[in-house]
Amino acid sequence: MSVTGTGGGNKLEQYDAAPRDLRNIEERRKLRTEFRKEFIKQFTNPHRHGEGGYLFDPQLQRWQSMRAQHWYYFKPTPKTLWVPAIAVFLCAAYGHLLAVRHEKREKSYRQGLVSYKDREWKFI
Repeated sequence: MSVTGTGGGNKLEQYDAAPRDLRNIEERRKLRTEFRKEFIKQFTNPHRHGEGGYLFDPQLQRWQSMRAQHWYYFKPTPKTLWVPAIAVFLCAAYGHLLAVRHEKREKSYRQGLVSYKDREWKFI
């Protein structure tokens, strides 16, 4: 089975995909072509209804409504509670590790155990 290319009617043979996958690719290409033609038809219609210069897309409207109402329908689960808690704990632990390392380094610098030329970050 071949998949039609976008340019000049040439056919692109695809040998590394299963026939089912090639059929799916071809169906999606046909759907995209149909959607594109419908969009151009609606967009260039001088007698279209509504103002504002945009087309109403019900799928986009559903997606935006879902995003706006996400927290209204949110139900806490153990995963939604533990994942942020673990992330906060890891950030705090890393910050503590950096602070301890910095304190240890500063202490050795102030006691004169490390010469100035061997210090890290000597210009900060």
